[in-house]
Amino acid sequence: MSTVGSRKVYHDCHVFIDYSYYSVPFEYIGKVVDIDMSKELVRIFYQTKEIAVHPRLQERGKFSTNINHYPKYKRFSDTEYQERYQAKMADIGPYAEQVFFVVIQKQPQDWSRTVQGILSLTGTYPKEIIDLACKRAIAFGVHQYQVIRRICHNGSYSLPVEFNNFEEINEDEYIKV
Repeated sequence: MSTVGSRKVYHDCHVFIDYSYYSVPFEYIGKVVDIDMSKELVRIFYQTKEIAVHPRLQERGKFSTNINHYPKYKRFSDTEYQERYQAKMADIGPYAEQVFFVVIQKQPQDWSRTVQGILSLTGTYPKEIIDLACKRAIAFGVHQYQVIRRICHNGSYSLPVEFNNFEEINEDEYIKV
């Protein structure tokens, strides 16, 4: 073990160590903790008491988060969290909900940023336009926020679309024919 030093716990229950983020229990937010690292593990201590252990991340900019480190009101199961966003996308329209399922499938680790981006479009565009943009995105096999935003912005949502390249299997999955 090598001692890395001390770090202050951020408001999101994480400390920044060696270009990555590691969670600690929420009651330590704002406190200074001590860090020990090996090739495999990161150990975090507060006043000599071990408060968190994580496998050491090999990639920069990644998060190692123990959901139990968050206060109870911030803990959601992945299913509950996804269901909340699915309902918001369904509120925009059926094509937006289909894009939600595609995003979940194609980006299982970082789906929420894309979905939040699409939801943010409701501040600028009517739901009907966003849903039509999602319809066009599905027809072309894309699901990225930037593409859907561009479709809303340039008005191409009103152009005709054909679904010749895709066959709907069920509500959350498309395959090329």
